[in-house]
Amino acid sequence: MSYFNKQYVVGFILTATIVVLSQHVYSQEQEQSNRSIEEMVAMIDRTVNPAYVYDYEQTKYVPPKGLTLLIMGQTTEAISAYLDQFPDQKKPSGWASYWGVSEFKGFIEPYKYRAGNTQHHQMIVDKFPNTIIQSAMWMVGKWDIAKNAGSGVYDNVIKQFSTWAKSANRPIYLRIGYEFDGPHNELEPDEFVKAYKHIVDLIRVEGADNVAFVWHSYASKPYKNYPLSAWYPGDDYVDWVAISVFGHAYNGKDFGSDCDNVLNFAKQHKKPVMIAESSPINGIPKENTEVWDNWFANYFSFIYNKNIKAISFINENWPNMGIEGISEWKDSRLYNNVKVSEAWFKEINNDHYLKQSSKLFGELSFKPLQNAKEFINKAAKLEDKNVVIKKMNLPFYVYRDGENIHFFPSAYMGNHEGISVDLKSKKDVFSGTSSLKLSYNDYHQWYGLGLVTPPDDWGDIEGGYDLSGATQFSFWAKSNENKLSTKIGFGLIKKDKPFPDSVIEHKEINLTTKWKKYTIKLKNKDMTCIRSGLVIFSQANGKPHHIYIDDVVFE
Repeated sequence: MSYFNKQYVVGFILTATIVVLSQHVYSQEQEQSNRSIEEMVAMIDRTVNPAYVYDYEQTKYVPPKGLTLLIMGQTTEAISAYLDQFPDQKKPSGWASYWGVSEFKGFIEPYKYRAGNTQHHQMIVDKFPNTIIQSAMWMVGKWDIAKNAGSGVYDNVIKQFSTWAKSANRPIYLRIGYEFDGPHNELEPDEFVKAYKHIVDLIRVEGADNVAFVWHSYASKPYKNYPLSAWYPGDDYVDWVAISVFGHAYNGKDFGSDCDNVLNFAKQHKKPVMIAESSPINGIPKENTEVWDNWFANYFSFIYNKNIKAISFINENWPNMGIEGISEWKDSRLYNNVKVSEAWFKEINNDHYLKQSSKLFGELSFKPLQNAKEFINKAAKLEDKNVVIKKMNLPFYVYRDGENIHFFPSAYMGNHEGISVDLKSKKDVFSGTSSLKLSYNDYHQWYGLGLVTPPDDWGDIEGGYDLSGATQFSFWAKSNENKLSTKIGFGLIKKDKPFPDSVIEHKEINLTTKWKKYTIKLKNKDMTCIRSGLVIFSQANGKPHHIYIDDVVFE
């Protein structure tokens, strides 16, 4: 056979194969589109594995046998959109909201984060009687957040939460340092356990007995491969064990060995299991129902098979959330696809899933407080007293070895996408064990970074430190590029904001490749409110660079 005849035959075979495959895909899509809702829901395996049916100990607010709490989240905007799109559907038995251990925000009044999403616990209380609240407390290892929590730095915030929780007068499932073993949270087990136990002890002392404590695992490859038991605070401190389900459900009804490890740990310690966060992160497309086959059917089958006692579904358009590290996640809102949403409600409207009901609290063995009203007025005044400007002793270190962080690197300016920060760099250190390394990974434009408190705030929340008596501000600095034009100092928030820095001082310098000390004199300066402890501005001149900072101190 000639070369040209061979090419013709090969081309014919490839074309025929493509046609057959296209017809097969088209046939599958047609088959999916022609399926009834009943056929879709019938894909769910409702078999309960008896190995996961066991008696619970040292827990609270667990649904009776054969029932599961249904919770929706996770922002005020997502909750409102869900209600607008499905006004005639039964309401879930609970709603989810988020906050941070370092500040009492998003409770009495709505609090909008920089990405534009809002958290508002009290809205759930006011708008949805006879429901529960799943409250997620952000607490990470970065910036010494967990370390500070365990040392009592945020005790005032925890006390404020406790007072509000009593006024809510309903079961609250509190996820302390959720996804504690996730690499993204950088939580060391000893710091997490200390902080977790301290928070639980304080809430109990404050008398918020309607709070159930949830120990929430990432249920994937753990941070630094620490064993799960290293993060466990003990049976006396855990009412529920929880997992996240995102990419897990795409690979069938088995969610992997890390997930199995958490489930078996819960069984060993006789705790009920909650799916605390879940979403089909590859999106819910309008065009087909493949996501039902590839994710939802596995998800619901897992719930039955593993006897899951509570689930929380995040109905969210992930690209709009502005969360670092999930840029590939897609729009996972139920109302993107009519058939998927109909199948969803066909499943969750069966009696297995608890809904908003006057009987709900009884089913959870919760007895509302008779005197809850006395806490409502107290709670209403709390957010106004959220952050107190603390008088600090001198010398006061803004940065030293990345320990005892008082200001957080959250004020990004200019071409902020080119910035990366390492608070414990070992690359180049002036003294001690670490330095602050600021890397700029672009070739042009200016950028800026502020270490501020409260984190993620630009002068709308009261905060900062009273450093009265300080006579100078000093720091050591260098760069990997010689004569790098830089402006470094403190103070960022101007007087046009409700809560500004009391003084702003920056020094223009040309950094060299050798460590050098720089000083700003503070004679006659108003040091009563410093909320931006370190500010750095620079720009690239045709190539990336690094800036190293060490021993930043007011004295």
